[in-house]
Amino acid sequence: MEFCNVVFPRSIPALTYRCPQSLSERVKPGMIVRAHLKNVLLRGVVIGEARPPEHGEIKDLCDVEYDAPILNDALTKLLCWMSDYYLAEHGLVLKHFLPGELFSRQERRKRNRSLPKGQEPLAPRAIPLDNTPIDDALCRRVTEAIRGGTFKTFLLHAPTTLYPRAFLRRIIGDSRNGIVIVPEMHSLSALYTCLHDAFGERICLYHGGLSPARKRSALEKILSGHIDIVMGTRIAVFAPLKRVSFIAVLDEHSPSYKEQKIPSYHGRDVAVMRGLFENATVLLASIAPSVESFFNCRQGKYTLLRPRESGDKRRIRLVDMRYEKRGRFSLSRISTDKTASCLKRDGKVLFLINRRGYATLLACEECGHVEECPTCAIPLVYHKQDTALKCHYCGFVRPRVPELCRICGGHAIRLLGIGTQRVQEDVDRLFGVKSLRIDRDRMISTGTLRTRMRPAEMPDARLVIGTTLMSRWLSRGAEYSLAVLLNADSFLNRADFRSAERAFQEIATVLDAVRYDGEVLIQTRMPDHYVFEALKRGDHELFYREEIRKRRSLLYPPFSRVIVLACVSSRNASAHMEQIRAQGYGDVTVLGPAVSGQKTKGIEHRWLLKSPRREHLHAATRRIMKALKESKDIRITIDVDPVDL
Repeated sequence: MEFCNVVFPRSIPALTYRCPQSLSERVKPGMIVRAHLKNVLLRGVVIGEARPPEHGEIKDLCDVEYDAPILNDALTKLLCWMSDYYLAEHGLVLKHFLPGELFSRQERRKRNRSLPKGQEPLAPRAIPLDNTPIDDALCRRVTEAIRGGTFKTFLLHAPTTLYPRAFLRRIIGDSRNGIVIVPEMHSLSALYTCLHDAFGERICLYHGGLSPARKRSALEKILSGHIDIVMGTRIAVFAPLKRVSFIAVLDEHSPSYKEQKIPSYHGRDVAVMRGLFENATVLLASIAPSVESFFNCRQGKYTLLRPRESGDKRRIRLVDMRYEKRGRFSLSRISTDKTASCLKRDGKVLFLINRRGYATLLACEECGHVEECPTCAIPLVYHKQDTALKCHYCGFVRPRVPELCRICGGHAIRLLGIGTQRVQEDVDRLFGVKSLRIDRDRMISTGTLRTRMRPAEMPDARLVIGTTLMSRWLSRGAEYSLAVLLNADSFLNRADFRSAERAFQEIATVLDAVRYDGEVLIQTRMPDHYVFEALKRGDHELFYREEIRKRRSLLYPPFSRVIVLACVSSRNASAHMEQIRAQGYGDVTVLGPAVSGQKTKGIEHRWLLKSPRREHLHAATRRIMKALKESKDIRITIDVDPVDL
C-alpha cells in the first residue's frame, strides 16, 4: 500500500498519507497508525487505500500502533456508510467506534465511581425467564439463519418484555460471535447476570459507563477472541469482533437508541447495516415494534416473528372523562373505587401521569396570560416543594410565584393542570397509605435512581406514582394488580408526527407491568382514538393500519425520509435561508423555520426537510449546509431520521 486514507478522532474528513517503504507491507485497513496532523503526532485509523493525490504536500505515516487491524472490513465499511448517511465527518463517526483511550497520548486516570456514603449499589434482580414459554419453531428459524451465514433481519413481535430475553437465551447458545444491545443501562445488569450464569466467560459487557480500565480490558478480550458475545448499550454495536454472525436489538422501538450528538445515528439502524456488511442475522425485538420496522416486514425486507397468543389478557377499561364524575382532583370516581378495592386485597397500584411537578400552568383568568420561560417560551411548571416555577427544558428557575399578573396586574392567577406531586398529595390523603413517587425530580442520577427503586420492589410499596421515566424502570415481569393512566390524552398532545406511536409504545410498556388477572384504567377525553381502541383490544394491527394511513397522507416516514437542520447565529438567519430555499430542490419539502431565542448561543432556527427519496434529500441538505457555512457566525447541526421533532 503506497497511499492510504487515515481517519483521526477529530471533526475532519479522512486524510491521505504516504506509506513509507518500511511500513508499506505492514499497513492494512483497520489498523491504528501514528501520523502528524498540523505538526502534532496523533493516532488514527486506516480505512483504505488511496489514489495518489494530484497536488499538495503529502505527509508520511510515522508508525503502526498494533500488528493487527482493530477494525475489520465490515466496520470500516460501516464507518464510511455512517459518515455519508448521517452527513458527519469521518472523524466524528470514529469517536463512537473506539474509546478515546486508544487515541490519547497517555492513559487517563481511573475515575472514582464509588457511590456516596450510605448508598450501596443495587444488586441486579433475577429475571424469571424459566417460566416464559418459548415457541420452538421460531427459535429454529433464527438459529438456521445464523448457521447459514447470510444476512437476514427478523422482527420479533413479543407478547411481553420478558419474552425476547428468554428467546435470546434459547438461541444464543447455538450462535458464535454475537452482539446484544439494549436501550438503557438499567436493563443491562439483570440480563447480563442471567446470561453470564448460563454461558460463563463467553460474554462480556461493553458500554459507555465503564471506566477506562474496564473498557480497555473488555477491548482486549474482544480483540484476542477470548469472548465471542458482547452485551451493552448502543455503542456495543461497534464492538470490534473479528467477525459477527448474530446481532440482537432488544426493545427496538426505544428512542434511547438515538444518539443526540453528531453523528445522530440510530443504534437499531446501524445494527441492521452492520448485519448487512457482516452477512449476519439481525434480531429486532419489541412488545410494540416501531412503525418503520413493521412497515419493513410488510415490504419483505424483514421477516416477522409473532408467537402464538397465550389467551391471557388484562382487562382494559377506557374511562371517558367527559362524563365521569371526578373524585379528588385527577382521579375519576371509578379509579378511586377500584384503587380502594385493590388495596383491601393487598394488591399494588400503579399511577402514571405524563407530567412532573405540582401544576403544569400558572395562568391569569382575566387576560389569559401564562407564565413562560424567557429562554424557551414554554409554560413554566409549578413545584410545590420548592415553591418555584421551573422550565423542564433548559432548567430555568423563577424562585418566587408572582401574586399579580405581569400583563394586566390582575389577582385571578390560578394553578392549572396536574403533575406527579399533586397526584401524590391527593393519593396519600385519599387512601391513607404512603405512596412512592418516581420522577426526574426525585432521581438526580442513575446511581440515585437505582438506589431509590429498591422500595418499589418491596411489598410495602403498594402505591407507586410516576412519569414515563418510571415506565423504563419497571421491573421485568407483571406485579401490579391495577394501573391507572391519568390524563392519558397528554401522551398524544405532542408536536410530533410520532406522538400516537410513542403513546402506544409507552402505554404498552406500562400494561406489561400489570398482572394478567389485573386491570388497567385509561382516563381519556378521546375514548374513540385508535391508539386507545387498539390498546383495549390488544390489536397492534389496528394501530398500525390507522397510523400508516395517516403517515401516507402526510408523506411522513416510512413514506419519506426526514432531516432536521438547525443553525445557531447571533443574527436572524431566516432571510439568508429564504434566499437558499428559493433555488428549489425538486421533490424536497422544506418546512420552517421554527425560531427560539437562546441567551448565550444566539438565535436558533430549525428547518424540517423531507423527501420520498433519500438521495435527493441528502443532496439538498448538503447544498444548504454549504451555503450556510459561507456565513462564519452560523453553527450548524444535522439530525438525520430524528425520533423527536
